[in-house]
Amino acid sequence: MDNRITKNRLSDFLSYEWILIILFAFISIMAWELFYTMASVKLTTGQQFKFFFDQSLSGNSTAVMRFLDDDDVLSYDVQKVSVERLLSSYNVLSTRLDIQDGDVIFTNCKDPLKNAPNPDEVENTNIRLKEIVDAYRVYSFEELNLDAQEYLKRYIKDENQSNNDLFDKVKTGVLDESKIEKTFRSRMKKDNRFRTQAQIKEGVKMEKERIERLYEETVLFGKLLELESTHEGLFYRYTKYAQRRDTQELIENKERVQEIIDGEVARLEGLGLSGVDNADGDTEFIYALNLGKLPATTVEGKVSPSSVCRLNDSDTADDVCLAVFNFRSYQPHLQFETISFINSIVRNTSDILDGVNIR
Repeated sequence: MDNRITKNRLSDFLSYEWILIILFAFISIMAWELFYTMASVKLTTGQQFKFFFDQSLSGNSTAVMRFLDDDDVLSYDVQKVSVERLLSSYNVLSTRLDIQDGDVIFTNCKDPLKNAPNPDEVENTNIRLKEIVDAYRVYSFEELNLDAQEYLKRYIKDENQSNNDLFDKVKTGVLDESKIEKTFRSRMKKDNRFRTQAQIKEGVKMEKERIERLYEETVLFGKLLELESTHEGLFYRYTKYAQRRDTQELIENKERVQEIIDGEVARLEGLGLSGVDNADGDTEFIYALNLGKLPATTVEGKVSPSSVCRLNDSDTADDVCLAVFNFRSYQPHLQFETISFINSIVRNTSDILDGVNIR
């Protein structure tokens, strides 16, 4: 039997079987794609850091990325950093946050009624930042600071646990290296980066550096919060859900939202946090850094806040705020990378932290 492959036979085969060949090639490609997808290690929520520029803002992602690189802001365990610009025509923030895809957001805290020539003609009087705080899991800065301190306490030596001044200054010798190593070995047990003893040893070293750096950044963040007393408006205070209450037309709806507000305030106060009462009697907490209130500086190496982010119709950083999302339950070890991010923005656009002594 003649089974030789000839030009005529090959031509005849391809003329009739080319669809099957293409189909087979497509199936093979899809099978390999599925294999690599299933075999690859998926990054956790904390290992991906994303910052947003909200609708109506002009943001300079290159500048922010440069801050993160130059200051070595994020720890070794953050393996992917990305940015997303949100559009008013199709804002996907809700979609992203449903899957915990996002850490911080630069947004608009401008009051639409402020300087409006005809306030009665303003259709949407809501402040964008308040909308975000009401709709999503946004951290109050006081609670963020408290949670970071509680997280760090698990790495403090037993004999220093009762120290009341642990976070007034960075204390040397209070971190327990054995606790750090034990936790690292436990949480990295299934991480492909740390299989051999040599890799684990190097990982423990990086983890110790991460905890030490977080300790310093948390103390510095506490000092930053204290600057509110000398820098008016540096932080944006708000009572969560107050805007939602005030836009309700029915009294019973207002009362229902007020109950939710009272519950949230009681929860924060139950943590030992103190808010500030405004003229309406609402207790306000800090929900954002107000970039427009960072004092100007001519210090070499620093840039103006407006070169990082500004409203589309502005040349300054006025009414630009930076808020943090709370996904601690999904990223218990990496939630507080957001503190380092905030500190980095302040360090690079202002000199207000330059004279702060944390040691």
